[in-house]
Amino acid sequence: MASIDPKKMRALTFIILTAVVFSANAQTAISYEKVLSDLLNSSKCALISIYSNQLEQKSELYLIDLVNEDVLSEPPIFDAKTKKYITADIVTNSKERKLIINCLNSRGLLDSLYVRINESYTNIKSLNDNFEISEPLMVIEIMLGVESEIMQTFVKIEDINQAEGILMEIDKILGEKNQKLFNHYSENIQRLKD
Repeated sequence: MASIDPKKMRALTFIILTAVVFSANAQTAISYEKVLSDLLNSSKCALISIYSNQLEQKSELYLIDLVNEDVLSEPPIFDAKTKKYITADIVTNSKERKLIINCLNSRGLLDSLYVRINESYTNIKSLNDNFEISEPLMVIEIMLGVESEIMQTFVKIEDINQAEGILMEIDKILGEKNQKLFNHYSENIQRLKD
């Protein structure tokens, strides 16, 4: 039996979850106010992902998934050529994920929320505000369970100082056990400005 490439498995999982999200949301109008309210008031945040396409292109640590203890996660991907892990999962609790969402809100990052439509990410408030995944420095994905549906929203981070600041705050929230991982990710982000 042939083994499945971890990148293909992650892509397949993403496609399935996206299909579920769009089929669930196809019957419900999306408004920024409702999405923001759900993000700030829900206790069911299932997953927060911190992703950088630019780091992925350099085969560096590019994805950190902050998963719920009840979520079955994928094993980290190890790049045999560079001998480095390029993805990582960190088990978090609902209180930590809630603090991270509040942190994003206090920094004004939830003022522009995006949804994925085909290969583009579109601002919920302004349909003319779009980006491709390769453009921003970093993207934070938040998957949230709302009324038996899964809602998937994205936050775009383009500024290196903003990225470093949010990574430091998440590091503080999650504590010392993950400090090395976040320091490594932050160093990778800093090298992108060179």
